[in-house]
Amino acid sequence: MDTLTGFCSLGVLPGLQTSTRKELIMSNGIIGAAVRLLVGLCPDFLGAVRDLLEKLGGASGQMWFVELKKFLTKKPCWLPNILRIDRSKSFDPVKFLGEGWSIVEEDERSLALTEIDPTKIQLETVLKEGEKRIQSEEKFKRLKKTGYIRLDARIFQTLWGDQSLIPEIWKVKTDGNTSFIYFDGTEFRRSVGGRAVLFLCWNDGRWDWGADRLDVDWYPNDPSAVLAE
Repeated sequence: MDTLTGFCSLGVLPGLQTSTRKELIMSNGIIGAAVRLLVGLCPDFLGAVRDLLEKLGGASGQMWFVELKKFLTKKPCWLPNILRIDRSKSFDPVKFLGEGWSIVEEDERSLALTEIDPTKIQLETVLKEGEKRIQSEEKFKRLKKTGYIRLDARIFQTLWGDQSLIPEIWKVKTDGNTSFIYFDGTEFRRSVGGRAVLFLCWNDGRWDWGADRLDVDWYPNDPSAVLAE
């Protein structure tokens, strides 16, 4: 049994595509070294290694990889990076977005927040099972009905100002599409045009932002940043 087959038989690399298998075979030296190390481990250690590999291959794999690298270099890991929002300054739509922009609605509960653990932020699409998209009016109706706190523009601005606090998991694509994280706690209006909300996205290796109109359809890669009450 070659080392790649051994990994697959352990259930560590399930469902690999042919192209992925070829890439792994090309790196057979690394895999072989890993297998030789695994052979010498006690069963308890093997269980922990398997658990780690499953987490790295899961939906939150990027986040686990970042924290694992910190651990291996003896740096503090899994520590909450508290996001502190300076509420002495309100979000200025004209200064940030330009002339003609104004705020028309905000989630007052979000405006009361001065500290947030970014790892507690949830991404909510409010899509029902089987739905591939939702119209704007229905999305916001469902979102408000959930009771979630919709994060506001000042929180968006704080994250944009210190991008190290943006959760790594937000970089992950949704079904192969760039994920756009919306901050629906502040709705804007342009002097020419309808309402809009701000978003963050990971694009071409860097964070980007924008403002999207609300009169569009929303897809699984368009979640809202929210907190449970």
